[in-house]
Formats: sequence, C-alpha cells, structure tokens
Amino acid sequence: MNIICNGIQKHGTHALLKAVELLGQPIEFEGMEGAVLAHNEYGSIPVNTKHLFIIRNPKNAFISLMRMHNIPLTTGMLMAKLQSYDGENYVDHCKPYLDWLDDADTLVINFDDMVSDQGQTVMDSIADHLGVARQSDAKANLLGHTETWTGTLSNNETLDAWNDEVEAVWLSIGGLALEQRLGYAV
Repeated sequence: MNIICNGIQKHGTHALLKAVELLGQPIEFEGMEGAVLAHNEYGSIPVNTKHLFIIRNPKNAFISLMRMHNIPLTTGMLMAKLQSYDGENYVDHCKPYLDWLDDADTLVINFDDMVSDQGQTVMDSIADHLGVARQSDAKANLLGHTETWTGTLSNNETLDAWNDEVEAVWLSIGGLALEQRLGYAV
C-alpha cells in the first residue's frame, strides 16, 4: 500500500511515519511500496495512495523548528525568525499546506492528540483510514526513536522567551488566524 505521511515541517511527520509503521505498514525503501514522509504543499496525490496530514500547535511547531536548526530560543531570535523564515514570514510559509485540511481523501491527524492520553484513539483512526488492523500497543511505543525526537516536546507556554513582544509579532504576521485554521484558537 502507498501511504503519504504529510505535514508542515516539524508538525509531527516523523512521528506519523512511525505511527504507520507501528500499525504494521512498511516504510518505502528503494522503490518498494510503503509509507513515505513528505512536506507537500496542497495538490493532488497519486491514485491508490492513502494520504495522512498531521497538524500541530503552530507555536510549538515553530519552536521545534528553531530547536532543530540549533537557533537560540531568545526573544530576539524568535521575533526575527517569525518575520523571516526561508524568505517569508512563518505564517506565510505554512499557508500553502492548509487546503489539505479540507481535502475529502485526507485524514487529518492532530499531533497533540496523538501524543496525549487520546493517542490510542488517534492510532485507531489511522488504522481505520488505512484499512489495517488496530494495534493495541501502538501508542505506547510512539514517542522516541525517530530522526527528529529530542527527548522533550516543544511548548511555547513554558518558554520564557515567548513573551508579549514575541506574541505581538506572532499576531502581526497572522499567527492567530493560523492557530484558528488549525483548530488551536477560537
């Protein structure tokens, strides 16, 4: 079975790929069928392919992205990188992916739910979407041992550097609208 584990960078695509593997699905290797990790903006998916799209609190995903690139988590660096990430602000960087949320053939997975106490329910929904057997031990083995796992989850609420100044920049680039679109703000 061909499976695309897709999402905006640092929204949990590596964890999603591992979740699929924990459900007994192989990872693509040298042309063999299997699950692949992707950061594909909205568009078509190949015929006979199951598509999963993972979302995450965008503030936490941004912090995780900074950590991955070894960028200091200071107020100034957060403000600068929010305004200029790969030549555009971080919110504009995320926008081309958002139409996946409305795609009828895509199962949208919430990373924060997947790693919470609700995780087994999320794993079951992935299994159902793929048409494979549910695995009762899948969630218990989800965290850790992936290429990008650092041992802790990134959380803007516990980061002193995410202060009123950073929040003002977040709001000025459209961060609240992004949070709302992803279901993280009302």
